[in-house]
Amino acid sequence: MDLPDGWRYAECTASAIDAVILFTKLHLGHRKQEMENFIRKAAQFMEDIQMPDDSWYGNWGICFTYATWFALRGLAAAGKTYHNCLAVCFGPDFLTYLLENEPRTFKEAVTSPEAPFQYQSTTLWGFPPYYTRIS
Repeated sequence: MDLPDGWRYAECTASAIDAVILFTKLHLGHRKQEMENFIRKAAQFMEDIQMPDDSWYGNWGICFTYATWFALRGLAAAGKTYHNCLAVCFGPDFLTYLLENEPRTFKEAVTSPEAPFQYQSTTLWGFPPYYTRIS
């Protein structure tokens, strides 16, 4: 079977997890075992392709930033949490590193119209700005 080029990227796998989960909610019981196997294997693939710096490699946008967001979203959709998945424990560290050490890159990523979520910079009580999700 020929696979499309994008299959190995975090964004594509995470989006496929989301789509399969939505499908299973709309069509309860339809090929249930196959759907569960796909979600389990896709989540394992996402864990396996995490980079040593806790990011994921992506195919578009600000590659590692978007891919990390997508990967974490896909893993969360598959039921992975801070308590049962090391990738979810360490994945946010990469985004935190970007925010603290490369704020311009991080700000460009989170304010882009193509970002998976929209964020805005917020300053509270004189502390340095942080980013809050607005969509």
